[in-house]
Amino acid sequence: MWRRLLPPLACMLAPIGVIGCVLPDFDNGVGPSPHTGGGTQQDVVSEWPEFDSGPDSEEDIAMEAEPDVDIDASFCETHPEGTVCGESGICDEKVCVAGVCELVLIPDGVECEQAPNACWKPGVCESGQCTFPVAFPDGYNWKPGDNLARCCKGEPRMVNTNDDCGVCGIKCDTSDGQSCKRNPANNRYYCEGCQASAKCWSGCCSESFMPIRRCAASDCSTGACVGCPQGTSCVTSSVASNVCTYD
Repeated sequence: MWRRLLPPLACMLAPIGVIGCVLPDFDNGVGPSPHTGGGTQQDVVSEWPEFDSGPDSEEDIAMEAEPDVDIDASFCETHPEGTVCGESGICDEKVCVAGVCELVLIPDGVECEQAPNACWKPGVCESGQCTFPVAFPDGYNWKPGDNLARCCKGEPRMVNTNDDCGVCGIKCDTSDGQSCKRNPANNRYYCEGCQASAKCWSGCCSESFMPIRRCAASDCSTGACVGCPQGTSCVTSSVASNVCTYD
């Protein structure tokens, strides 16, 4: 702004012979053009004054950033044992030990990263490093006291639903009229109401026990156990069809 105002002010004095001036040619992009305004050639200002880009005062110098300073080496000599003396990590910390600031590892097994849900183990410290959370295997009982509360692919589920009937991964085909129900005879869950073996998760719509039409963990011929998901057991019974279970 001042650079636009000062040249016209100088030119106002030119007619009385006080000073020459330079009018900046802002349109052509070339720069200032000399104009004597009645003065002599010696009166002409030929260029803009230069400005010092360095600090103007002691205050400017004081504002310059200062380098980081480490904690004094004698800090731990005057502070109690165990005092934090530097920046700590997730599984380590800098504390005063016998008058010296030392890096001390946090004991193995201490939690360092929260688990996403009840079906994961939290991350823990191991040799100064934080391990990643780990999912419990399918069937893990995430709610002690409730036998239906099981982990399925890292998610807390209840295994009395059409998506997880009895154990993780056994699905009842609702388009076939199936639904997950408890069998009072053995207190196990089955997909009941099947109309055809081909629609059952196991390939067997059993008619061996009343009420009939339950999807059974069977070959539907010899009664042999088949088809149970990994990590489960197949249980046979004299009062009910074969079924998959975690216990």
